[in-house]
Amino acid sequence: MPTAAGDVRTRTLLESMVKLGYGAVGIGERDLDLGYDDFKKKIEGIDMPFVSTNIVTQGTTEPVFPPYAIVEADGRHGKVRIGVLSVVRYNPLWQKAGPAGTNLAIASPQAMIERYVPDLRGKADVIVLLAGIPKVDAPDLARSLTGVDLMLDAYGGEFSTVQEKAGSTPLVYLGNQGKRVAENRILLDGSKHPADIVTYMHFLTSAYPDDPATKTLVDGINAKISPTTADAPKKAVISIPGTEKN
Repeated sequence: MPTAAGDVRTRTLLESMVKLGYGAVGIGERDLDLGYDDFKKKIEGIDMPFVSTNIVTQGTTEPVFPPYAIVEADGRHGKVRIGVLSVVRYNPLWQKAGPAGTNLAIASPQAMIERYVPDLRGKADVIVLLAGIPKVDAPDLARSLTGVDLMLDAYGGEFSTVQEKAGSTPLVYLGNQGKRVAENRILLDGSKHPADIVTYMHFLTSAYPDDPATKTLVDGINAKISPTTADAPKKAVISIPGTEKN
C-alpha cells in the first residue's frame, strides 16, 4: 500500500532525475500498479517526457502516453536529435485502470515499434529503444528490428559485461536498480547516422564520489522519513542513482 514516506521517496527521485539531466523516461509496468490517475498525479510538475510505445487503451492499439520523444544532444559538429522509444514485455493478462473509465493494456512491442520507427526516422538522427524485456526475449526482439540504432534493456538484475549485438542492433543490459550507468559513445557519419557505437558500463560504487548537493538532499529526506525511535534500525531509505555506496 502507498505510504507518505514512499510518496516522498518517489517525488525526490523524480525531481533528482530532472536535476541529473535525464532526457526521457520509459514507463514500466510497476509504475502503473495503482493505475493511470495515480501515475499522472505522481509525475505532475516533473519536467521530463514520460514515454510508452506499447501501453495502450484496452481493445485498441492507441498509446495512452506519448509513443516517443525527441531529445537534442550536443555532438562534435552540432546538435544531434535522438529519438527515444520505450516498450515493456508483452503480457496479454496485464490490465490496469486507465483514464476516464478505460483500462490499460500492453500491445505487441514489435508491432508498435514498427509502427512508429518510420515516423521517428524522419525526425531523428539516432533512434534508441528503452526496453523492459526479460533477457531471454530481448535478443529476439532486437533481431526483429529495422531502423533502431541502439536497444537499452532494463529488466531484473541482468547487465552487460561485453559489447553485444542481436542481428544488426547493439544491445545493452542495464539492470533496473540504478546502480549501473551505460555510457554509449556514438560515432556519426557525414549524414549524422551512427557509424559505430562503443559502450562502457559504470558500476556506481564508492569509487565515484558523491555530488555534494545531491548528498545533502538525500540526507535531508532520509532524516525526515527515517524511524525516530531509539531502537529503530539504522538504514538508508532513499538513494539517488550515483550516490550509492557498495
